Amino acid sequence: MGVLDLVSAPGQTVAYMFPEVVTIGGTSKVQTEGAKGARQVIDDVFVFQFWPQQVSDRYQVNYATKQIPGASHPLYQWTGGGGRTISFDATFVSEIAESAATLNSPFNERIQRQAAAGPLTVTGEGGASAAFLPSSRYTVRVAAALAAIRRYLYGTYNPVTSKKGITEPPKKLVLVLPGTQLGRKKDNDGILCILLRADVTMESFFPSGEIRSATVSLEFAEIIQHTSGEGSLIKYIGAEDYVPKTPGDSYTISGRGFSEITL
Repeated sequence: MGVLDLVSAPGQTVAYMFPEVVTIGGTSKVQTEGAKGARQVIDDVFVFQFWPQQVSDRYQVNYATKQIPGASHPLYQWTGGGGRTISFDATFVSEIAESAATLNSPFNERIQRQAAAGPLTVTGEGGASAAFLPSSRYTVRVAAALAAIRRYLYGTYNPVTSKKGITEPPKKLVLVLPGTQLGRKKDNDGILCILLRADVTMESFFPSGEIRSATVSLEFAEIIQHTSGEGSLIKYIGAEDYVPKTPGDSYTISGRGFSEITL
């Protein structure tokens, strides 16, 4: 099924995402405890049932070309970046049909209830753990998980009288894959992004017609347009963002067998 079926145990990391935390008029949904490793209280988090088996990280670079008559190569002029996309398949499985099991709440609601019992926190250093997982991994409501993901593809048409006529775009998301350095540096495993694609393949069903297993092909685009913050809301990303914090985190090689190259 394209999943890494790890046993749910304390300390096991999980992949998850949540909407961008927005600050309006000096208030926000964030509770900070110091600048470094600030703790965020999240009230809407989606946890993937399994860790993705493969994650694709693609960045497009744009160059304009100038053809020179008689030249062996065109001249290239860098015009800017074409964007970064993260894609992977998320699989959801239920071994017991909802109609035959005692399920008081769907997959995502269990996580919310756990959050209500105690602050659900994400630290810049520790990341999330298996505490986010539902108590029964194989009795999730697959249809509810699919719906929870797909809502991030749609805008919001406000029914409230004071907001009629106001259309809100799909929510920006923070995608976190603990331990991967998705955010370019050690201990920075999340990026701000939008969901571009969520293609669902329903793979098997229970006799009642309920979905037993499904795979969602997800594609996220990293964005630099922040909703709130200090200074410009456009935060460009450069080569310096990949520079390690400490020399010990740098890429090094050792050994013999390297060829000399003459340019």
